[in-house]
Amino acid sequence: MRILPRPLGSVLNEALASLAKVWRPLVALAVVVLIPASLATLAAFSIPGAIEFVEAMILRPDDLAGLDTEEFLARSRPFLTAMAITLVVQALATIYVFVACHRATVAHIKGDKPRFGGLARSALRSYLPAAAAGLISGAAAVGLFFLGLTFWSVPAATVGTPTATAGLVALILFVALTAPGLWLGTSLSMVTSAAAVEGTGVVKAMQRSVRLVRGRWWATFWFLVLV
Repeated sequence: MRILPRPLGSVLNEALASLAKVWRPLVALAVVVLIPASLATLAAFSIPGAIEFVEAMILRPDDLAGLDTEEFLARSRPFLTAMAITLVVQALATIYVFVACHRATVAHIKGDKPRFGGLARSALRSYLPAAAAGLISGAAAVGLFFLGLTFWSVPAATVGTPTATAGLVALILFVALTAPGLWLGTSLSMVTSAAAVEGTGVVKAMQRSVRLVRGRWWATFWFLVLV
């Protein structure tokens, strides 16, 4: 099955119509997948020092402000480790649910009635390329965004915004430097759809996503913001 671009209103109407028919197996599958992911998150933050660092950030920020760089990194390392584990686990679980949504929609369009077991197996068949494409795309977009943010923050933190003109320049530079990350993230937002619906591999899913979004970037961006 090929993905065809649709007007935003059509996409929302058809999505709601499909979900009204297939929500039961999707909810069951989401519970089965996301509860273990949440438990894994709790386990990650049980790493000694992770929760303590969060409490210090919220309740005692002055204690952290007084640390030198080496001490701060040592204190924050358990928290950063827990965050990294959490992000990977939650991303993998969420992508599986996304793939299941796509497969359920395809089944509904074909006139089938998806059930929990069949839906879970169908999602698994498309999961590996979808997960790989999703993680690579997400890492690339986030990395590019924060690279731009870093280039912006260094002069902004050094010079500041002493006048209204400087503030306007800082805003323009912020948009210009972070725009490539936003563009890439939006352009690659269809990778899981391409992998799940069209059965493409990792690279082809990324290429297909860029082609689908081309000419419809703003519509796709505002759809993602809305969702």
